[in-house]
Amino acid sequence: MVKNPIHHQRTKHIAIKYHFIKEVEANKQIQLEYYMTKDQVVDIFIKALPRIKYRATTAGQDDVMKGYFAVLAIKGEETKRFIIGLDYLNDPAFLVLLNEAQEEYGFRQQGVLALSCRPQELQKILDAPKA
Repeated sequence: MVKNPIHHQRTKHIAIKYHFIKEVEANKQIQLEYYMTKDQVVDIFIKALPRIKYRATTAGQDDVMKGYFAVLAIKGEETKRFIIGLDYLNDPAFLVLLNEAQEEYGFRQQGVLALSCRPQELQKILDAPKA
């Protein structure tokens, strides 16, 4: 509705607060951003999630030791959480995945770093001998 201001029959019952959001966005008081459904963190609170996505979303940070970081490999319905050493930040194959994540998600990711790849792809990079 915000991006397409044309009045439609289906929008006549939309509550006033949504029209307010449209107005403040038009006045540049706020900036709305699109998030793909699979990236909606709030989903855990408002609908049933597949078990694997629930576990990936709720996994605690207490298992991440100093010198490591958590990564989610997400592609379609496949999701797996990895704990990766900081030394992979210099790995050329891992950097390709980081660049793809930056293109897809931007630099505004919060929480666990999400990579748009199949878990097997990331596992292959992690299992490869280091140069």
